[in-house]
Amino acid sequence: MCRNIEIMNKIRDADPADSVNMEKLKMQAHQLEIEMTIVYKEFGDKYGEKAKDPKFIKKFNRELRKTMLDCPSLSQKDRALFEKELDE
Repeated sequence: MCRNIEIMNKIRDADPADSVNMEKLKMQAHQLEIEMTIVYKEFGDKYGEKAKDPKFIKKFNRELRKTMLDCPSLSQKDRALFEKELDE
């Protein structure tokens, strides 16, 4: 997720006239999409029905938010939101 935020920020900030850089960033985003699809499938294979349990989802989301706080590309707004959710 952090890498996705980083790439999306780079795409947003890139000069649209720099077609070489834009193409490079779009390819990185596409590669990351493939990797995320694989991870999602592996997660589903590993946790299956357990991943549908509200307690599991709550614990997973909490751990995900804690991890995302280490993401240097996370916006201040999202960082504050994650910190608030962790305090609840």
